[in-house]
Amino acid sequence: MNKKPDNNKRLLTHGRILLLLILAALVIRILAALARPLIMLDETAYASIAENLANGKGLLDITGQTSTYFSPLYPIIIAALGTVVGDYVVAGYAVSIVFGSLILIPVYLLGREMSGARVGLLAAALLAVLPLAVDLGSTLYNESVYVFFLLMAIFFGWNLLNQQRFKCGVYTGVSLGFAYLTNPGAVFYIVAIVALAVAVALRRRKWRRLARATAVFLIVFMVIAAPYIIFLHHELGRWTYSGKYVDSNVYTSSKNLRLESPDWEKDVLQLTDDNHEVKLLTLGNSTDLAGFLLKQPKAAARVFVQQAFYLYSKALPDIIPLWLLPLLGLGLFFRGWNRRRAARVGYMALMMTPLVLILFMYATPRFFIPFVAIALIWVAEGWQRLEEWGRETLTLNFSAGTAERWRRPLMVFLAATVLLPALVFSAVTVAKRGYHPELREAGEWLKGYAGEDKHIMNRESPSAYYAGGAPVFLPYADYDRINEYARYKDIDYMVVTRQGLLADRPELAGQLLADENSHREWKLVHTIRAGTPEETLIFEFER
Repeated sequence: MNKKPDNNKRLLTHGRILLLLILAALVIRILAALARPLIMLDETAYASIAENLANGKGLLDITGQTSTYFSPLYPIIIAALGTVVGDYVVAGYAVSIVFGSLILIPVYLLGREMSGARVGLLAAALLAVLPLAVDLGSTLYNESVYVFFLLMAIFFGWNLLNQQRFKCGVYTGVSLGFAYLTNPGAVFYIVAIVALAVAVALRRRKWRRLARATAVFLIVFMVIAAPYIIFLHHELGRWTYSGKYVDSNVYTSSKNLRLESPDWEKDVLQLTDDNHEVKLLTLGNSTDLAGFLLKQPKAAARVFVQQAFYLYSKALPDIIPLWLLPLLGLGLFFRGWNRRRAARVGYMALMMTPLVLILFMYATPRFFIPFVAIALIWVAEGWQRLEEWGRETLTLNFSAGTAERWRRPLMVFLAATVLLPALVFSAVTVAKRGYHPELREAGEWLKGYAGEDKHIMNRESPSAYYAGGAPVFLPYADYDRINEYARYKDIDYMVVTRQGLLADRPELAGQLLADENSHREWKLVHTIRAGTPEETLIFEFER
């Protein structure tokens, strides 16, 4: 007698469940992006670079200068999509949302490789609702693209070491090459994978296949990375793997300042003695992290201690929900480790080593997202152990039929307990971001009033971006010094909120908010949202 096919099993394959999770992640990130009224800070830089690339101007940032600080792959992808959709901000959101959802694929693959398909699916489900992942996957930051390619490189790197196949070398090189073009920090993984390959070859005493696969990996990586390295040499005049420097981050950390705090503004946004530049832009652009560690070990140690304390005392809840930490411990240490288990944990732990380097710079939560994605695999293992405990508890206390009947509701309850709070916190994380849509309104009004290509002085860059102009820092200084600075910088307009002026630039507020005779160099030409807490003032500089 033929058995009927089990439709439930046929429909709920691992691949289809993963697809449903990706679609859920996509919807969550789209909803988060729709809640954002404007782009800010580095987001405006990426959008501007993408638009300039599409227009054939090269890697020019929002100031009109060639950018070596921002890596090229993310704006290249935005530029390609932006030429199709006709809006580079929308294109940027689309790239982040799609790649932020696709990260579930390498997380699943790594989880499956380390502990089985179910752990892979649980880890993917966790990433779909993780607040930090949702936040970064719905903004114009490059982390979504970087983490996707980096985790794919880590997955293929594991297969390279174990299978020692030519194609694994190709896949690892391609993935890590693209990760490098998104964030130069990916070069660490070249060293890690090559060191592991040497260790495996020495242990197994069979090195030919592994040497060939590793050589292919290195060649493919260099083919992808070489054009950008040559570009950096051309722009900077020296051979380097990165255009990013840690001078300002190190200074901020060494002074124990928090970004955009009042103390930070007073310190790094003050003017130089000649009133020609803000201090932040004079802190240097020549020290990479390796140079800092080698040349200033005492300062590096001090920064590490400060940032580690900040991470532990304040930043950790923004990186990973604290209620997941017990599950992480449960997943790692519920059972003893044999050699195979130790090798898997050791590999993943080595791939997380760069998180220590972050503490020598600045413990910004978004820098930790690659390592949180890896840690979620251990959290998923803890979740699975909790399910096993629940099933065993039912079996010990109820009949077989009753235990089986309650097994599925228990699994659903545990899933809701783990995932729903994270989903709620994702919504809270997006909602609590401080947006100022009035700055966008000011920029759009200014574009219609004065046209594009104006130099616009403000605390943040949204107004300049939406006005089609170039942003210039608004220094922390008195009225007369700012006037001299404005003349030197050829400023056309200044955009400030009334509340921001009173709170963050008190030395300037006294004259700008008084009668017109007190600020004859600055003519008030328009007010956005007058009489509200969001009141924004647009001044024209009359030289």
